[in-house]
Amino acid sequence: MRPAPARPFPQFPATPPSQSSCPFFSGFRLPPQGPLPTGPRLLGRRAPQRLADWLRGAQAQRRAGGRGERSGKQKVSSDPAGRRGRKMAELRALVAVKRVIDFAVKIRVKPDKTGVVTDGVKHSMNPFCEIAVEEAVRLKEKKLVKEIIAVSCGPAQCQETIRTALAMGADRGIHVEVPAAEANHLGPLQVARVLAKLAEKEKVDLVLLGKQAIDDDCNQTGQMTAGFLDWPQGTFASQVTLEGDKIKVEREIDGGLETLRLKLPAVVTADLRLNEPRYATLPNIMRGRPAPAHSRCQGGDHRGPGGQTEGDWAHLSPFPETQQ
Repeated sequence: MRPAPARPFPQFPATPPSQSSCPFFSGFRLPPQGPLPTGPRLLGRRAPQRLADWLRGAQAQRRAGGRGERSGKQKVSSDPAGRRGRKMAELRALVAVKRVIDFAVKIRVKPDKTGVVTDGVKHSMNPFCEIAVEEAVRLKEKKLVKEIIAVSCGPAQCQETIRTALAMGADRGIHVEVPAAEANHLGPLQVARVLAKLAEKEKVDLVLLGKQAIDDDCNQTGQMTAGFLDWPQGTFASQVTLEGDKIKVEREIDGGLETLRLKLPAVVTADLRLNEPRYATLPNIMRGRPAPAHSRCQGGDHRGPGGQTEGDWAHLSPFPETQQ
């Protein structure tokens, strides 16, 4: 039996064949980094390492524009002028705070079964709102946020809640005053409209809220606010990180953790695991003593759904300067 003729050692072409000669390379081009290693070098013991080095060099030059240092062209940013052009230190945050019955108070139902007793009962800031304020203050301490605006809707007693936010580190406060008789009918829809109007008027880049209030547990205000503004939303945030013109939000879901990257401006609602709010210091408490700026709602009935009119919450009076 005649032995089979020896096969010549395969030689790989220095450059890929043309499209007409080999359909495998149709539309394929190597980057201008150089030819692929050929001949025995590619099949030796160090072939995988050589091929990996070649691929890394090709990827690096592809990221640099395909020409490496020989290219004199500079990459032009695609960010349009506007909010995306702002520096992170120039961002402004709007934080919503709500006055609720203190969580340590034992709730008593009214004799007529129409609600709970609120007269003479201790009130405080909603715990989820405290977490939202704390997160905004931490972003400011990292030089990522320039100004924090605390806003609350309700009767005159809500000024104490805004002062608490100022003592925690907020820069100024806005009180949207609602008569006490109608404040009990204030729902998420009306508050969301107010927050959306304030966000547009104050030109903020980030709206922070607690995910829900401990009195009604609606968990709707943040989502409705994002809907009115047509902004992206990150709900139930357990971690927040600013990355240029985007914000990364880690949120807890039934299956574990979900990570979202939202373009600013955006709406974020805070969960319990986001942070632990700080205690207000005495200097900050003294700084928060001046009354917040007022903003009165004009016209309409504030009672909302249930057959009543919702009122014209989209029109707000001008805001006076905050007292310092």
